[in-house]
Amino acid sequence: MAGLTLAVLLFLLMVYVPGNVALGIAGRRRAERSMSDALIIGSGVFVIVFGTMGALQITGRSGIFERFVNTIMAASGVVQAKPSPEAMLIMFSFEYMVAFILGLIELFRVSGRPWDQRGAVIKVKPGDSLLETLIAYRKAGLRPNVVIHLKEGHKVEGECLRYNWNGKTAFLIGDADNPEKQIWVGLDEVIKIEFVNLDFLEIVERDKEKSLELLQKIEAHRKVFNWISPGYGDEVYEGKIKAIKNTLSLNDSTVPGAVEPRKTINSKGA
Repeated sequence: MAGLTLAVLLFLLMVYVPGNVALGIAGRRRAERSMSDALIIGSGVFVIVFGTMGALQITGRSGIFERFVNTIMAASGVVQAKPSPEAMLIMFSFEYMVAFILGLIELFRVSGRPWDQRGAVIKVKPGDSLLETLIAYRKAGLRPNVVIHLKEGHKVEGECLRYNWNGKTAFLIGDADNPEKQIWVGLDEVIKIEFVNLDFLEIVERDKEKSLELLQKIEAHRKVFNWISPGYGDEVYEGKIKAIKNTLSLNDSTVPGAVEPRKTINSKGA
């Protein structure tokens, strides 16, 4: 019974868990990690580690593999041998290092290698990016006004009031033309989602008394865009802020949230 328990424990620690670690590093959410994927990758990690350490043992370059096997056999009661915690630590460390490397390889295969991006910033992480974007709008004090294009050819316009991701992902949209009307839209019915911003320049020209308030809203949008991709908001709204300042003949000191030019990091040879 002890041997069976030890075998299950070793399977979990040396196959199943490393497989999940690799999938997690690769950016897959828990719901996207299937048992088969974890076992396939974990088995690959196991083969790489045991093959490498076994080869080192055969060539006489290391005795860690033999000490590890003797420790396992002693723990299962097969032989009488002195346990080697050092060998156990090295083997498990090697296991999870290989899992980490395989996860990074999968991540770079999807997102591209950072050194090939030439200064571009890419945010890759597990999570619900759509939900986080909606939260970013709320944190910035903005209403997430969206245009949702449906598969049937229709579209729904209005403010996203609620976002449900428990089970079936859906939006509760407050109709732009009739605020008393709310519409639930399932994500599986959606082709495209547009986040709609106001044309700030036209509003400034119509109502110059609200210029500072509008500039604050632009700054809020800039923060949201910078959250989506660092420096993106600066590129989008820097010109608008300058144009509004020129239109209103405002001094820089009166404008909240003055924007600094985006810094571009060029790689060698760019």
